[in-house]
Amino acid sequence: MSDQDIIQNHISELGQSQDERLPRELGAHHADVDERTPEQLMMFARRFSRFVNYYRGNTAAASGNWESFFPADEDQAARLLSSEDGAAPAHLALWASFLELYELPREALNGLTGLHMDFFYRSVLRFEKQGALPDRAHVLLELKKNTAPTRVGPEHRFLGGKDASGTELVYAPVRDTVVGRGKVTSLRSVFVDSAGQGTVRFAPIANSLDGLGAELQGDEPKWPGFGAQTLPAAELGFALASPVLRMAEGRRKVSLRLKLGGLPQGRMSSALATSGLHAYVTGLKSWVGPLPLTASLASDTLQLDFEVPASEQSIVDYDEKVHGYAYTATAPIVQVFLKAGAALGYEDVKDLDVKDARVSVEVSGITSLQLESDAGRLDPKKAFLPFGSQPAVGSRLMVGCPEALTKKLSEVKLELQWQGLPGNFTQHYSNYGLAGIDNDSFTVSSSFQDAGTWAQRGQGHELFTPLGTTGARELTFTPGSTSHSRPLSSGYKVYALQAAGNLWARRAAQSYVRRSPVFRSFLTAIPDARPGFITLALEHDFKHARYRTKSIELALKYSKSGTGDPVVLSEPYTPVLQGISLSYKAHSDTVSIQSRELEDFSNPDVHFFLIGAFGQMREHGYQRQQFGFVPDKSVPLFPRYLDEGELLVGLSGLQANDSVSLLFQVAEGSADPELARQPLRWSVLCDNYWKAMGQGEVVLDTTNHLLTSGTVTFVIPREATVHNTVLPGGLVWLKAAVTRDTGAVSQLVRVAANAVEVRLQAEGAHPSHLLAPLPEGKIGKLKTPIATVRSVTQPFASFGGRPEESDEALRTRAAERLRHRGRCLTAWDYERLVLGHFPGVYHAKCIPHAKDGSWLAPGHALVVVIPDLRNKNARDPLEPKVDADTLSRIDTFLREHTGMQVQARAKNPRYQRIQLDFKVKLHPGFEFNFYSKLLEQELIQFLSPWAFSADRRLTFGGHVYKSVLLDFVEEREYVDFVTDFKMYSHTGGGSGSQDVQEAHPQTPDALLVSAPMHLIKDAEA
Repeated sequence: MSDQDIIQNHISELGQSQDERLPRELGAHHADVDERTPEQLMMFARRFSRFVNYYRGNTAAASGNWESFFPADEDQAARLLSSEDGAAPAHLALWASFLELYELPREALNGLTGLHMDFFYRSVLRFEKQGALPDRAHVLLELKKNTAPTRVGPEHRFLGGKDASGTELVYAPVRDTVVGRGKVTSLRSVFVDSAGQGTVRFAPIANSLDGLGAELQGDEPKWPGFGAQTLPAAELGFALASPVLRMAEGRRKVSLRLKLGGLPQGRMSSALATSGLHAYVTGLKSWVGPLPLTASLASDTLQLDFEVPASEQSIVDYDEKVHGYAYTATAPIVQVFLKAGAALGYEDVKDLDVKDARVSVEVSGITSLQLESDAGRLDPKKAFLPFGSQPAVGSRLMVGCPEALTKKLSEVKLELQWQGLPGNFTQHYSNYGLAGIDNDSFTVSSSFQDAGTWAQRGQGHELFTPLGTTGARELTFTPGSTSHSRPLSSGYKVYALQAAGNLWARRAAQSYVRRSPVFRSFLTAIPDARPGFITLALEHDFKHARYRTKSIELALKYSKSGTGDPVVLSEPYTPVLQGISLSYKAHSDTVSIQSRELEDFSNPDVHFFLIGAFGQMREHGYQRQQFGFVPDKSVPLFPRYLDEGELLVGLSGLQANDSVSLLFQVAEGSADPELARQPLRWSVLCDNYWKAMGQGEVVLDTTNHLLTSGTVTFVIPREATVHNTVLPGGLVWLKAAVTRDTGAVSQLVRVAANAVEVRLQAEGAHPSHLLAPLPEGKIGKLKTPIATVRSVTQPFASFGGRPEESDEALRTRAAERLRHRGRCLTAWDYERLVLGHFPGVYHAKCIPHAKDGSWLAPGHALVVVIPDLRNKNARDPLEPKVDADTLSRIDTFLREHTGMQVQARAKNPRYQRIQLDFKVKLHPGFEFNFYSKLLEQELIQFLSPWAFSADRRLTFGGHVYKSVLLDFVEEREYVDFVTDFKMYSHTGGGSGSQDVQEAHPQTPDALLVSAPMHLIKDAEA
């Protein structure tokens, strides 16, 4: 047999439905002893009366028979038997009464075959009816204020109202539950959207329409517990805190140098980082930003540069009240975020590690300086005399800038804008009788100390040369630079020898100084550095004293000689600063982020933080090392979300070693059954790190990994903390994670603490109670109140109840059990076992030697199941599917009833859609827009009648003919004619393209259904 023939045979097999499980031959009334109805018995009496003579009066001869006394046909007999007006003849009324009485022995007689089967099944084979299964419910308890946790156990009783017979319904807890002060305060979710370059989406209020608090819609408002693509993008990044970032004013440039690991091949570049990142820094009144970044990636080092304009506010220490967030830092902070919608996405950066970090700044144009001279404080807002009105050797100008001098500096610049500066000092002092004075002659010594190892003590810094393009003099100081900026003159050489300690040189220098007072400054000691100040001390004066004495001398000389023109000295220059500004370059230490050493962890120069969806945390290798439950991995540059979806539950009123029972009410059937089942992994937040919870901490889970409503009971481990920053503090945080395919988990309706599962105590309860669930809210109080319990609430209807097995159900089960004997060998066995154990499944079809995606797979068995359409599925009425929880339980059941060599799996059918494409002309007076929609709905109902009527069933097999559908359309009273009529048959979400005359299932698991939309066009358009 060819492969195609095998597949065709699989297609032709229709499977088994619930209604057809019991063979007709095993029906209790398949062969009744007396199968006649009262009408038929009436006709039997008429036929029999032909043979009974009728004697009129006392005559001896018969005058006929009794046939004429009975109805002529069954219709007359039926009218006679149903007549209640007393018009029937007396003899027929008497006969009808006999027939009515005869029904009792007739029913007993006809029940003989059923009694025989019952005797055989129940007395001989010892089959017993399955007893009623009591229904269960969940209740939520709330304790009174200031009460201790309370145990609620099976000995307690809850009241659920009365049943149809007036009997009180009593429910008892299934197990012991400790009810405490725990309360679900916050529900949040994270979803990693892999579309494009990847985006992390978040919901600060998960139980809302948009994740941000919008009210949910619908009768049963549900929400995706593990996020969805419709949520807003989260703010992800990293941050560095460093004192070097304190910058009050000026033009401020910041450079972040990061040594990276885990660079993805081809997924990171300078251009991508430049376009995909931006920065914020802590300003005086708010965050400053976003600031564009310039990125440079060389080998494994990423450098990020940005500039804070001079017009922006001061960069100050982080203040939670001003800046928000929850950083554990007091220094200024720079935050680097991924830009939303940029070419650089989360998938590009999620694997990056950071090994070490360094922060550098360059500030220029600082004018808010603390200025002092020997005469006192100076005002930098107007012109001032930096060395006083009579500058002398050793006169000092002290420039205070704690911002710069409390950092590790690599350069300092002072820009001096002089006022009234002579163009030529040689000419200016030409009549002073002094040699060697020029523009380079006026120098200062300098002294200051930064926060590192640099202690500046230098001499010979010219005050007036060279001048910049703006006419200002820049004094530049760098570590290791020389004290002199020009070649040594003879005087400088003398000083150099003196500095070397040569006694002869010192004496020669003293003699030279006496003759050349210009160089007297070389014997002036460099002043000690004052914390936070740059001190400039004059190394020579500006000849104010010489001016006075020389002026008198020239005046006396002129008065004595009385000849020639008098010599007028130019007044000595008194230094006046019109403006002063300071610039500097500073840097932090290079701090190892991955270091396992305490010294690096406690280094105050750089603190590294990760910015997650809901908060921030300081990250460091040493910090990771302190937690044995945290894998000792490298430190990520961006927060890592290893799972596609996360549900975060914030609990108040709990502490370590407490227990809490959480109720998870799910929207039944909302999980996508086509996706593979996804296990949940629970974790608890401990000092900003997630600790996986094991069986000793997740002690009970009745939700089947959130596929159905139930409770999950936790014991909070001792490592759990409430002082966290990655999520809001003050709460115990639990996390449920799904690695992928979050749609495989049901959506949520409610999450609440202090849940207790209760079960009906069946004593005295009326059997009819189990035919329908107990509505929500019926269980509202305890039979014997508990002093600490304030209220009892039943949030949704009861579940799991089942009445006692009927006689027919027993016969069906017994007959099947005798054949399959509780194990799956043939396709018949698979179908009957699944239908018998899962009443919510209406139809089952077993495809042997097949698996999903292959119809010729020995060692496999595929069971295709259709749900009972009387219980409408929550997802799609045109393509109904068994919910994921039931599929999961069927898979487990099949594993328990098949051999080890067989892999059996249950799945939903493949729906093969029938779609029509045609043009239609309507009769005059019929509006096309309305009646085209009506026609579409009628076609859908015609092709999928089971979606609209409980009497119609969805089954495998069958054919759909194009001619039948065309005839159906043409018969509509509002349709004039149809043209271009085409029929497509396709599976999945696509559209067909090939017109077919007949549609039939293409695969063994396919069902023919209507497409949700048909292509109906106006023939006159």
